[in-house]
Parts: sequence; C-alpha cells; structure tokens
Amino acid sequence: MKAFAIGDSFVEFCRDHHIPEIGFKTGYMKKTAIIVGATGLVGNELVKQLLQDNTYQKVKVLTRKSLKITDDKLEELLIDFDNLDNYQDFFAGSDDAFCCLGTTTKKSGKEGLYKVDFTYCHEFAKIAAQKNVRQFLLISSLGASADSRYYYSRVKAEIEEAVKKLPFSTVHILRPSLLIGDRNEVRIMEDLGRVFNAAFNTFIPNKYKGVKAKTVAIFMQKIAQKPGSGQFTHESNHIRKIAVSKFDFESFSEHTEYKDL
Repeated sequence: MKAFAIGDSFVEFCRDHHIPEIGFKTGYMKKTAIIVGATGLVGNELVKQLLQDNTYQKVKVLTRKSLKITDDKLEELLIDFDNLDNYQDFFAGSDDAFCCLGTTTKKSGKEGLYKVDFTYCHEFAKIAAQKNVRQFLLISSLGASADSRYYYSRVKAEIEEAVKKLPFSTVHILRPSLLIGDRNEVRIMEDLGRVFNAAFNTFIPNKYKGVKAKTVAIFMQKIAQKPGSGQFTHESNHIRKIAVSKFDFESFSEHTEYKDL
C-alpha cells in the first residue's frame, strides 16, 4: 500500500485502498446499511434516501427482483427469501439493518402474511444479530397489539416482540398509519382508505391520519443517525411531525420540507 502523502485526497486514498472514510467534521466512521423490502412503498424510497446520505458508504439490498438503480454505493443481491441462511456472508460489515417487508391478508392470505411479515422479517433480524449488526429498524403498523381483534395487527405485534429479544444495541420500531404513495400493485382497501383520508382529513385524529411513504422513509433514515442505544417505538403522529407541507401560490402546488429530529 502506498503511503498517504500531503496533498493527496484523503477520501480518494481511502476508496483506493478500501478503507472506510472518517468524517472529520462529525468524527464517525461511514456506515453500511442492509435492507429488505426495498421494492415496497417505503423501502424503495428509503434506498433512494440512503444512497444520497453521506453517512453511508455502502447500501446493501436483498431482493427478489432488481431495483434497476445504478449507483456505486449500491450492492444488490437477488435472493430466495425461503433460504435466507444461504446469504449470511452478504450481511458481513453491516451497521444498520432496515426491515421494510410487508404484505396483506387480501394479497397473500393468512399463511402468506405470516410468512412475509413474521418469518422473513425474523430470519432477517436473526442473521443480522448473528453478524453483529448494531442497529435494527423495523416498519410495523399502527395498532400493532397481541390483543388486537385483527390478525394483521397481532402478527405485527409478534414480530416487534421477537426483534426486541435479539441482542441489538438499538432497535427502532415505526408504526405508521395508512401509507400514502404510488404502488405498483392494486390494494383496494388501502385505495379506499386514501380516498377517505383525503376527503375527511380535517376530522381524522392525528394518530390515524395517513402518512406519506416518503415521510416514513426519511424518518427512518434520520432516526438511524441518532446517538444512543435502547429500544424505541415511534407512532404515526410522531413520524408525521417531521414533514412540513407548504403551498406555493406561484406554482400553485404543494411541497414538503423535512425537519431534523
């Protein structure tokens, strides 16, 4: 390895020799993220945010189908989720694990929902813990409860508890309400919910108001940078607070700005 000479670009030197860069202003080592659920509404937006985030030197994605994104920071591995154990080496060196997997009973049936929302998520979390990932972030749902009358909410509560039992330094659980965004698939009940949310938004309690998928993704990205350890649950109304919508009368359009946490 050639010595670092005065006048060399430290960033280029690190990259040339595969050495993690050090952030001089903040004093941190740049991190590696690993994600599942990257083709979903929140997950896809999260990948875009992490690729733009200088905190991360690498973004690893485990997925069934390609995201078709070209970026030097992105490492994509096409996998079979029924055999996650076969991909343990891909987890090596990861700092933050983001779990955005999810389906519905309508789409996958009860067995399919349990497989995706509990089994796949749990296997991902267990391997991440075995590979010494420090921080785990999970997308759950508003109303997650073991005592819920709804099967979906009971499964969400079960995965929350299972993740909390694993030896992560930090766990963040996000419980968004109805997700707002453009899906590549039709979910009739969610579509009806969005129509209801738009029509009666003024009368809906903050806790139950819909939240943009981009807002959830940005909250997830930002909360991952907060120092400290422990287990934290973030309800939908808390997630929504980082987004400030403003109406531009000149362009006659609304745009959203995001506050720091």
